[in-house]
Amino acid sequence: QFYTLYGDGTEQRFDAESRRKLYLKVEGAQFAALFGDFDTGWDRSEFTRYSRRMNGLQSNYYGTKWEVSAFASETELGFYRDELRGDGTSGTYRLSQRNLVANSERVRIVTRDRFRTEQVVEEVLLVRYVDYSIDYDAGSLIFKQPIFGQDQNFNPVFVEVEYEVGNEGGSKELVAGTRIAYQLDDQDSEVALTYIDDDTAGQAGALLGVDMRWDMTPSTRVNAEVAQTDSKARGAGDAYLLEVEHQSARLAGRAYYREQDDNFGIGQQVGLEQGSRKVGAEGEYQLSDQLRLRADVFQQTETSTGNQRLVVSSLGEYRLGNTRLAGGARSIREEVADGERRDAEQVTVGVARNFLNNRLALRGDAELDVNGGGANADYPSRAVVGAEYRLSHRLSLIGEQEFGFG
Repeated sequence: QFYTLYGDGTEQRFDAESRRKLYLKVEGAQFAALFGDFDTGWDRSEFTRYSRRMNGLQSNYYGTKWEVSAFASETELGFYRDELRGDGTSGTYRLSQRNLVANSERVRIVTRDRFRTEQVVEEVLLVRYVDYSIDYDAGSLIFKQPIFGQDQNFNPVFVEVEYEVGNEGGSKELVAGTRIAYQLDDQDSEVALTYIDDDTAGQAGALLGVDMRWDMTPSTRVNAEVAQTDSKARGAGDAYLLEVEHQSARLAGRAYYREQDDNFGIGQQVGLEQGSRKVGAEGEYQLSDQLRLRADVFQQTETSTGNQRLVVSSLGEYRLGNTRLAGGARSIREEVADGERRDAEQVTVGVARNFLNNRLALRGDAELDVNGGGANADYPSRAVVGAEYRLSHRLSLIGEQEFGFG
């Protein structure tokens, strides 16, 4: 505890990990049960997600078609989740709570799609002391490198932190849950029922949900979820998801409908999606090895305010050797609750090319408002130019400049 080795080949192992004095585990061919430290690990769905490390009782049954998991724990700790936007610096980033439980945090850098924040473009799990330092008493983080506010494609970057905090007075509360899944075929298709009752601090409440993954064909999958939460702090809320995905040699597409009430969630779900309804379709077709076309249409509604946005976009990309050319158009129709219109018409262009036997790469991308209105702050005219020169196989020099208009 007080003399931990870092930076060498030491590996810590816990054959019987438990915060209490007792650790007990029983295993069979299809059944396992333990009393000790465990990770719920329920992360195969979005709305019924519940991933948390606790001490208590956990059991799992794996049958030919049925899978049953259950857990129960009496703990004085409360679960919290913070989503902080990168600001271009290494810190300090302050969490919503203080006096964190040591070693309970899980820190990720998540890049989300700028138009559909429910889609994760990139996710990186960070390691304490290697990637960041944390002050548990003050609830603050400092990273070893700057966390940018967006990537080179203008997608927003977030610091997502999950952690636990002790209850005032140290009173223990019960948290329990069960998940029953039925396998629909010999592949990955299943339908599952999840129930969680969490009385701990933070996001106390109950969750009930059903999720399904169904492979209609080898190239087409259906995802569906229906869930309801009853939070002690915010009240009841519902969430719905229906998604059809297709992936073949030349065609990839997705159609979806998702809705999440403002009061939905017990701390495990993405807070950015609360109070929203999204419906849309997107597709990409590979005409040849050099040319591909992409189309996207979606409508977003803020259910709490009534703001609506409809976006229709298209893009063509041509690659020939070391050169990439791209061009497209985008139309935005947006109306806010007071009747104000924030429409925009844009053209998108991009070019990139490698030189000097691929040691030098130059690129430029732009999104330009053709009607000159600039009424929509989320879709301004902007451009970025960049260069990368590889001095050796270990060292590269990279420079970029972004220009914003409006």
